[in-house]
Amino acid sequence: MFIGKREQVILKYLEDNKMASTSVLTELTGASIATVRRDLNNLSDKGLIIKVHGGAKCSNPINSLIRTEITDRNFQEKKEIALMAKKIIKPGNIVFLGAGVTNMLISRYIGDIDNLMVITTNINVVLELSASKMISVLLLGGEVNYCAYHIETLDEYTLQAINKYYFDKVFITVDGIDLMEGYSIISRLQIPLYSYLLQNCKQFYLVADYSKFNKRAFTHLCGINDIPNIITNSKTDNQYLNYYKNNGVNIIID
Repeated sequence: MFIGKREQVILKYLEDNKMASTSVLTELTGASIATVRRDLNNLSDKGLIIKVHGGAKCSNPINSLIRTEITDRNFQEKKEIALMAKKIIKPGNIVFLGAGVTNMLISRYIGDIDNLMVITTNINVVLELSASKMISVLLLGGEVNYCAYHIETLDEYTLQAINKYYFDKVFITVDGIDLMEGYSIISRLQIPLYSYLLQNCKQFYLVADYSKFNKRAFTHLCGINDIPNIITNSKTDNQYLNYYKNNGVNIIID
């Protein structure tokens, strides 16, 4: 296993399990103890992990902004989708950016658009936009939820904080897309928020790379025809692309 792949495996394991011994990582990667120790030294030098006696542990969740670019297999596809989304956002817009890596990347690329108002539950979005002097950012309150590649503030009170706002454009992502079951997500807390946003914006967009299709997550969000605009990749299964085209869903492809 090459060094880049080993680092991905190690980071993913620590992301899921928070801590690992050197012997576990040796078995996981198939590398020698000396090689794993070198890998841990490299990852520690980059600030991606914390070395401990006999192994390593996951670094502060805020570093997920950095780890994402190394561990997310579909990072390039998400970057392309984010750049397409940027073209849709215009000066003066009021924009909601939801959870997930793709929305974090959208925020990374819109920092030069003048007079934007961005409202979000995604702390990573706030961090990306913190240096921009042209964008106003509002982080909705709620319980802090640590996810694989982002940190979100969301609970049953979040909707109370948003119900006075109306949006020009909303961007969300989902965890699963299925022709029969529609759109599904892992966090049930997102259901009332996303349902409200669907009804209170001018333009609602789903940003989803090809890996989200032919999957079903824990919680049903809405039907396959309920979201009017989809931004995805040309790698997406053709049966979905054809379905969208034949059923009046606006699809934007890289």
